[in-house]
Amino acid sequence: MSPAAATSGRFTTLTQDMRVLFVVAVVIRVAVILALRNFDQVTGFEHEDIALHLVAGHGYAWERFGPLSPTACQYPFYTFYLAAFFWLFGKNFLYVELSHALISAGSVLLLRTLAREFVPPRAALLAAWLWAVHPISVYWSARPQPLTVDIFLLMLLMLLMARAMRDPALRPWVLSGILLGACALSKTTYVFLMAPLGLWSWLNRTVDARTWLTRFAQMVVVFALTLVPWITRNAITLGGFVPLTTCGTHVLWVATHPEAEGGVFAADGRPIPEKLTPEMEQRLWNASGDIERQQIFLDEAMKNIRANPGRIVELIPKRLVALWWFEPYMPSEYPLARKVVWVLELIPTLLGLWLLRRQWRQLSAFVGIYVTLSVLYGAFHGSPRFRYFVEFTFVILAAHALLTLWDLLRNRGGKRPAP
Repeated sequence: MSPAAATSGRFTTLTQDMRVLFVVAVVIRVAVILALRNFDQVTGFEHEDIALHLVAGHGYAWERFGPLSPTACQYPFYTFYLAAFFWLFGKNFLYVELSHALISAGSVLLLRTLAREFVPPRAALLAAWLWAVHPISVYWSARPQPLTVDIFLLMLLMLLMARAMRDPALRPWVLSGILLGACALSKTTYVFLMAPLGLWSWLNRTVDARTWLTRFAQMVVVFALTLVPWITRNAITLGGFVPLTTCGTHVLWVATHPEAEGGVFAADGRPIPEKLTPEMEQRLWNASGDIERQQIFLDEAMKNIRANPGRIVELIPKRLVALWWFEPYMPSEYPLARKVVWVLELIPTLLGLWLLRRQWRQLSAFVGIYVTLSVLYGAFHGSPRFRYFVEFTFVILAAHALLTLWDLLRNRGGKRPAP
């Protein structure tokens, strides 16, 4: 067989594998969506409220802490996503969930391609299959919340940056900057991930240092430009500089609340955001807008810190447990199942990290992400949902470890590992 024919055959097989992966992933997700039939019970929380106001012609506004008024207390990317579906189909989450099924299945295909940056092709294929049936990926397709979209965006961003770090051309860097802007408008965490992903790109670049620095600076400029329309809107409607969201001080208030236990839920099982005092509720209601409410939450948070500064530090381990394990007081529909799944995933993940330790340049992306999330949520409040959107990285590492163990067992039985 000629080299051209062999290459064509491999491409055909790859395409067939991708088709099968996509179809299986879609079928599983649609089946779960139809089995849960939660279209009327689930909620999109703040995204849903603001999206409904957009469709009703009230603008990007809500009334959670006061009268209906313009807000920036929620990221716009997914809010406009919901608004588009509400405008087309009314408030019917079935269509939103079906769109999630397609996006989530698309992330399965992205994962196979992305995984090949870190592990051999066989492990990349196994990782894709594991993600196709992964409970987090499947279950959250049936929730009208941005996790499914965030996972897809992060995978795509990493793929673009992987291409850019090997390409001196401007195009992949510009596309990376645009996508990073879209990511930031969906979740502020992406802004902090610029550091570990930038380090990963630097360590694995094939272009010279000067070219890389120039292109990376251009990417940052493009990223900043994508935020200009949202920043301008906030300046006009809110009367101040708001680069992304006004919910940061609210998060700080939750993290420093006297009843905080490291997560969003207090020991009595109630969410801390519901523990506003009547006096604070009145102050928030009488505030002139988002920016004044932001200051109120900041003042209360600083008051909590001054009242008991040592406890803020004592909560750091609890926040990390809430992030990398589970919140002890958070209600769950499947408490045992989610812990079993996480343990079964975590053990081979740690083994995968050890097996790939000499490829530290490639693994700097994953390790950098884990460190960044630990610092970020260790300083505020943790929750397993904050790690869910990077859990696909664990699947890549786990797939490599499982295949390595399988090959060892086959070798002991006198069989050679598959090429």
